[in-house]
Amino acid sequence: MLIECKHVSQEQVGFRRYFMDTFFDLFVWYDRADGEITGFELCYDKQNNERSIIWDRAAGYTHSGVDSGEEDPGRYKQSPVLVADGVLDSLSLARRFKENELQMDRTVFETVYRKIVQY
Repeated sequence: MLIECKHVSQEQVGFRRYFMDTFFDLFVWYDRADGEITGFELCYDKQNNERSIIWDRAAGYTHSGVDSGEEDPGRYKQSPVLVADGVLDSLSLARRFKENELQMDRTVFETVYRKIVQY
């Protein structure tokens, strides 16, 4: 179940919200002027093979793998980075995301769910 973290650092041009659980991290960006959602990043399968889908109102979609920066034994952990990844199974992801429908802000849920299905 995605839970909203209330204390999120904010940007001047917009504001953002952050939701998390053991499978997902969801970052949602808004336009300060009109309050509309301008984009989101949904990270998923965090424990096994983390990947990320980003949707931006102006730029469209990006699907990536997440390199955790932990692959080098004996070295300090590096910052996670997005890397090229294969095909997104958007219908399976949408089904998994739908499990959060009743716990989330309706507008956020509908926007993210619709964009996953449209991918």
